[in-house]
Amino acid sequence: MSHACFKFGAAMLAVLCSAAAPAATLSVAHSFDAGQCNLPQGSLLRTADGSLYGTCFSGGANRAGILYRLAPDGAFSLLHEFSYVSATDASEPGPGPMLASDGRIWGSASGGGGENSSGALYSISTDGSGFQLNAVFSADATGVFPSPLLQTADGSFYGITNQGGGRGGRGTLFRYSAGAGLVKVITFRSPRDAVFPTAGLTLGADGLLYGTANSGISSDTAGNEGTLFRIRQDGSGYQRLLGFQRATHGAFPTGELLLAADGNFYGVTTQGGPLGGGTVYRYTPAGQFTLLHAFSGAASDGAWPNGGLAQGADGALYGVTLHGGTGGSADVGTVYRVALDGSFTQLHSFDTTSPAGYAPYDRLTPAPDGSLYGTTWHGPAGASGTVFRIQP
Repeated sequence: MSHACFKFGAAMLAVLCSAAAPAATLSVAHSFDAGQCNLPQGSLLRTADGSLYGTCFSGGANRAGILYRLAPDGAFSLLHEFSYVSATDASEPGPGPMLASDGRIWGSASGGGGENSSGALYSISTDGSGFQLNAVFSADATGVFPSPLLQTADGSFYGITNQGGGRGGRGTLFRYSAGAGLVKVITFRSPRDAVFPTAGLTLGADGLLYGTANSGISSDTAGNEGTLFRIRQDGSGYQRLLGFQRATHGAFPTGELLLAADGNFYGVTTQGGPLGGGTVYRYTPAGQFTLLHAFSGAASDGAWPNGGLAQGADGALYGVTLHGGTGGSADVGTVYRVALDGSFTQLHSFDTTSPAGYAPYDRLTPAPDGSLYGTTWHGPAGASGTVFRIQP
């Protein structure tokens, strides 16, 4: 049973009102060459020296994706080209590579260990040496298509898979450790709980794992439009905290939940809400749901937020939409800012001809100077996308 409650009043006023746009500067940090990268993934890793690490879902010499580094001066380095056929490599790397406690970069991929794989975990040194295929997934045993990874204090990695996990399986929660290897913790089976999770996990201040699933009914009479859940690290104590309802919460939550500095969780839904274009919401540890912004698809607003949220140096929430804005077509997109009181500002609207490209995807990465970095799937004139920097 959901113990969330929905607040109207001042929150709804914030939903329907937008702040006047401040001056925001967007620049191109890197433009990908044709063939070098296709579908650059977001959720870039920023390390202490100011370097950015990211992946491309496909491209490179083997057409199976790449891992790259952008130095603080903008210099591009190709660190690894993934392979579809090698038994010791992965393919189609996902977003969100992370710097683990061993000092190496860890990530997930849709394939690995040769052809017909269901996903993989890999690690590599920050200079591109020492690539290692750490685990390969199987549809029945561990699930299919792993999410970005979360590392806990004991060194274990956690994530979810979108599908599979045995008979009736519709996704799994998994753990990887050096001692035990890859282990399926639970299988998601029932729409009354959660099915088809699409994002990674977030570690709460209480030590529990929090996540969302793209499907899951909210009641016997409501639609199958998403779930927010929590679970202990050992797989016990699963709780469905919220069943999303299209009109009030939004539909189809996506991206990892953000545990912000105020101790609350923040997230997005790609569709639904009072205006139909998706939502930004807050969920407190006490179980209170608040709608912060509802997207309408208007030129000054956008629609279909994706990839979750980042908290900027100013404490506000930043994200991207895949649709909407002033660009004039559906898959163009925007960058936006939402203050914790719900006030909304569109910072940038992409178009199909600008050097920064269009169709931003996944979470932005904040830097200490207040700027944020992101990626676009497409560049101008059919180019392969960009890494961009926005200074609010």
